Amino acid sequence: VTTDTHDYIAPMLKYREVGESIGGMVVAVVIALVLGVGAFLITLFSGRDERNAPGVGIVVGVLLAVLWFGGSAVKASYVQVDSGDIGVVVNQGKAVRIVEGGQHWVTPWIEHVALYTKRVITVITVDDPNVQGSEQYRTFPQTVTSSDTVQGKVHWQVQVMIDPAKIIALYNQHGTLDNAIVQSVKTPILAKVRDEVRCKTVEEIITKIDQLNAPMNQHLVERAQPSGLIIIEFSFRRPNFGDWEASKHATAVAAQNALKAAEEAKVVEAQQKAEIYKAQTAAQVLQLQAEARAKANVTQAEADAKIASTSAQGAADAAKIKADADAYVKTTT
Repeated sequence: VTTDTHDYIAPMLKYREVGESIGGMVVAVVIALVLGVGAFLITLFSGRDERNAPGVGIVVGVLLAVLWFGGSAVKASYVQVDSGDIGVVVNQGKAVRIVEGGQHWVTPWIEHVALYTKRVITVITVDDPNVQGSEQYRTFPQTVTSSDTVQGKVHWQVQVMIDPAKIIALYNQHGTLDNAIVQSVKTPILAKVRDEVRCKTVEEIITKIDQLNAPMNQHLVERAQPSGLIIIEFSFRRPNFGDWEASKHATAVAAQNALKAAEEAKVVEAQQKAEIYKAQTAAQVLQLQAEARAKANVTQAEADAKIASTSAQGAADAAKIKADADAYVKTTT
């Protein structure tokens, strides 16, 4: 048994498959022999008084053994592949051909079919992978440390599927789909995420995490393609830096509260200024009204005095004219 990779799991799986095939054949042979011998003994003892009992026992035993062994061989000689799966026919640890949906015949105990799903698989980080979900592969979030030595957790998810054209390569390198995902998806993600994050500050990680999706996708495509996997999409989810984010949030809240308090103080100050201005304006209005009334009173008094003066002057002039007239009359008479 040979393998195209340094992944030690794949060759171990192939040796196990060979052992299981040989074991299955040996078990079928042993059961057939046990059934044959048992049938022979039963026939022999049930017809021990008959001369042909041994011959009949042998025939019955051989026939039963052959029927059992033949039935086991027939059962092991075909496999049903669902439409959503693809299979690799393996002959003693060596992949020989690909089979897809339908019923397929194989050499019993020599060949078997390794089945793989063609559906899209989601690998996702969750806080508790033991909680049931719709994702096929769930794992814990990755713990990382930023360049400013802040420790947190990064969440991500990746969608992957097998490449039917390279399914034999997947079998040869990794054996099972689970092992292929671990070796060609999860392990490269862990290393790449660590390398990408450790040169960035926590602020950059939180605000620019989406910018790392493209290099992560490119890296995974390069790692997964030779293994027979297709990377559909990798994306980061919001990282969690716990205490740092709480402190940052508290600082932001404090700054916001301080700004709000400053704005409220400005409003109160403006209101106070408005009240002062209002009072000053009211005082000025009252002063102007008083001045206007005082001025009006002075003007009225001046008018009355002028009228009185004019009346007195008129009366004096009239009296003088009359006196002059009276004097003239006396003179002329």
